[in-house]
Formats: sequence, structure tokens, C-alpha cells
Amino acid sequence: MAQEFHIDRTRLDRALRQSPKAVNKGAAVALGDIKRDWVRESRDIAPLDSSNLRRQLQSEVFEPGANGYIEIRANATQGGRFNYGYYIHEMDAGGKSLLTPGTEKKFLDKSAESRIGDWAQWLEEEVEKALRSEGW
Repeated sequence: MAQEFHIDRTRLDRALRQSPKAVNKGAAVALGDIKRDWVRESRDIAPLDSSNLRRQLQSEVFEPGANGYIEIRANATQGGRFNYGYYIHEMDAGGKSLLTPGTEKKFLDKSAESRIGDWAQWLEEEVEKALRSEGW
């Protein structure tokens, strides 16, 4: 004997419709947090001479959401044309050693490498939080 039952799918349907928006919202929040953390961590280990390089660190979130990404730049110039941020980071400072202990030539890369696990967790947590707020 066949039995039939009905369920109210209203909440499920709503949650399914809202899921992409929630994922994008959570990812956008996390990307903003990650961007600020990356700049802060990079500043802490960037070479220090006049502190111009540390002040010139800039970052931006592009396409905030699930497909978003962050760009960070350290274009510090001296004398109008010489970009010593690029010289230090990409050209190994011409093989020279850094004078300040605790600083890194690859300060953008090193800061990301040390924090990538935390950033992945932040992204996951923010997406989960946004999905829960939509009924998941």
C-alpha cells in the first residue's frame, strides 16, 4: 500500500535561493579581513630604512565574493623613478643584505605563507556564518 506525505519546502527553497548570495556575502567579509591582515603582517616584516616602503603598502579586493581576490602592492619610489619596493622584493635587493633584523626581502610572500592557513579558516567561517543566517 503506497503512502503519501507532503512537506513544507518553503524554508528549504528560500535557503537554496539565498545560498549564492550568502556565500558571496561571507566571502566578501573574509576577503576584507584577509586584506587588512596581509598588509599588517607585511608591514611588520618589510625592510625598514625611511619607513616609506611600509607606508606605501596598498591592497585592494577585486570582485568581492566567492570569486574575489586580493592584490597587494609595495611600490615605493625614491628619487621619483627608482622603485625600491620592487628592487627589494623582486630583484633580491641586488644581492645585498637587509640592515634591520627581522625584516624580509620577500615580505609580501613571507607574510602570506605564514598566514594562509588562518585566512582559509576565516573564509570558511564567514561563509558558514552567512549560510547559517540564511537558514542553513
